[in-house]
Amino acid sequence: MGVLEAVRAATPRDAIVTADAGGFRVWGLTAFDAYGPRSYVNPGSWASMGTALPAGIGAQLSNPTEAVVVLVGDGGLMMCVHELHTAVAEDIPITVVVARNEDYALISEEAGRAYDLEDGAYAWPDAPIDFVSLADSFGMTGWRARTPDEIRRALTEAIAADEPTLLEVPTDPREPQAGEWMAAADTDSE
Repeated sequence: MGVLEAVRAATPRDAIVTADAGGFRVWGLTAFDAYGPRSYVNPGSWASMGTALPAGIGAQLSNPTEAVVVLVGDGGLMMCVHELHTAVAEDIPITVVVARNEDYALISEEAGRAYDLEDGAYAWPDAPIDFVSLADSFGMTGWRARTPDEIRRALTEAIAADEPTLLEVPTDPREPQAGEWMAAADTDSE
């Protein structure tokens, strides 16, 4: 939740934020304040990984005077990575925040809980992706931030750049996933 708190603090209240399925979907609904109608676009389904970036592009094209911030995990981004090229080729000034944990962590967590699979069953630690370098290869400005202060500074700069930008935030795949957190909250309330 610390990443989302830092992103919310640095994102203008009138910005449009699009969130991907998976961890961002659940954590976003739990811990990310929306400040008005049409200001927060959430896929509403588990079956829609990879929609945050195309939704962000659509939101920016429909609202060219508004800042648009895309919240996506590395797994979700890899399902639509070509859209980074679209944003650059068409000069669409979106800011993509990618949480990099080298795992479909929500899927791995559920597989462990439901099927007793090992931690990180759907991870790819032996094939890491450097999203800052990837953004650079598309001609997109990229930053990496690890702490809440770094996230706030980099995101403020990225949004102000008024060009396609990417902010990579490395996260720990062993952090509790939203489903695990919500299940614990349900148990605590009983």
